[in-house]
Amino acid sequence: MESNDVSELRMSQAVTRFALVSNVTATRVYGSNCHKLMDSDGKLHGYALVVDHKRRVANAFPLPVTCKELVNLFEKRFNPIVIWSCDDGIVYANLSDIRGEILSGKHHQELIAVYDKSKSFKYVRF
Repeated sequence: MESNDVSELRMSQAVTRFALVSNVTATRVYGSNCHKLMDSDGKLHGYALVVDHKRRVANAFPLPVTCKELVNLFEKRFNPIVIWSCDDGIVYANLSDIRGEILSGKHHQELIAVYDKSKSFKYVRF
């Protein structure tokens, strides 16, 4: 099993890479995996949820995320981006542009949204 520190490092690298390719700065929202995205003028660009996904980009689909995290991101109501942090890069999309399926999680303890491959996803390798 992977340590929490390794998972945190991978997610930090993912949001840093996303910020670089999107020309924004990212600041973590306290107590969550969400990041506030600001443009170069200091204006709010949106919010990003980072999901640790222990797969390679080529084998990343279907992409899972808890519905609880999606609701938290969606309630921010401004340009919601979901970033999946993979072993060798990131997969990301605007939440408004993707459609998924809702499934019951392990032991029916939580609801999970899963997303199949579509043209709305973008990829960046490390």
